[in-house]
Amino acid sequence: MRLKYGWKLWTAVVLLFFAGVLVGASGARYYFLETRQFMQPPDSPEHVREQILDRMDRKLDLRPDQHDAIAQYIQETMEKGRLIMDRFEPQMDANIQEQYQRIMNVLDPDQQQEFKKMHQRFEHRRKRFRRPFHSGHRPGHGPGSGMRQRPCN
Repeated sequence: MRLKYGWKLWTAVVLLFFAGVLVGASGARYYFLETRQFMQPPDSPEHVREQILDRMDRKLDLRPDQHDAIAQYIQETMEKGRLIMDRFEPQMDANIQEQYQRIMNVLDPDQQQEFKKMHQRFEHRRKRFRRPFHSGHRPGHGPGSGMRQRPCN
């Protein structure tokens, strides 16, 4: 009797397992597609602006005139923010350099070499993000690059 129902039970368990894998994979894919922009540092201020506009387009279904007005407002706000940050950048640089030196002083020579590499990567990302704002497109994100473009009216 046990053998008669055993294969049915195992078949049900295997099917449930694969159904769970399928649901889990689909859920993970959706989650990562929706949150990936928050999991990685942005590569440029222009890209941040594009992400904001794209999300607003998707969630609010903006009309072209709304899209253009909001794009202008975001650009102006980012430019003002850049002016504010520029005033404090020398102080921030000095603060980061002081922190770097203090940390280097407590590390062993091997650790110092690795920390120096870490700091260089950090500075590279920080300087790349601090590029001047402009209304142009990033390479690969302009017209004809496959990115969704709004019709001009």
